[in-house]
Amino acid sequence: EPTIPLEVSIRDGSFVFVRAGVRILPLGGTAVSASDGSYLLVNGGRIGGGSAHSEEFDEKDAGNGLVVDGSNADIMAGSFSGGSSSEADRFGGSAVHVTGASAVNIRGGRFLGGENDVNP
Repeated sequence: EPTIPLEVSIRDGSFVFVRAGVRILPLGGTAVSASDGSYLLVNGGRIGGGSAHSEEFDEKDAGNGLVVDGSNADIMAGSFSGGSSSEADRFGGSAVHVTGASAVNIRGGRFLGGENDVNP
C-alpha cells in the first residue's frame, strides 16, 4: 500500500481520485485540502491529519483529515481521521471540515475526530 507522508493540496479546478489502498498520513497539518473549484472523489483509502505534538509542527493545532473549501467532493468509502494533540491548549483535528461554497456528498466511510489527550 502506498503511503504519502506529506500534505496534499488540490487547487484551481483540479480533479483527484483516491482509491482503496492509498494512505495519506502527514506528520503534521491537514492531510488533504481541496480548494478553488476542485473536485475530489474518494473511493477508499485512509486519510488522516497530522498530530499537534510533532516537533516540526509544535505551534499548530492538530491537522484535519480532509478540508473542502469552495470545492466539491464525493466520499464513497474510506477512513478519515483528525490528528491528536497532547497539549492542553491545542485542539484535535476534524475528520472532514467543510467551508465556503462547497458541496460534499457522503455515501459511506468511517470518520473519527482527533482527540486532545490532556483535555478529552
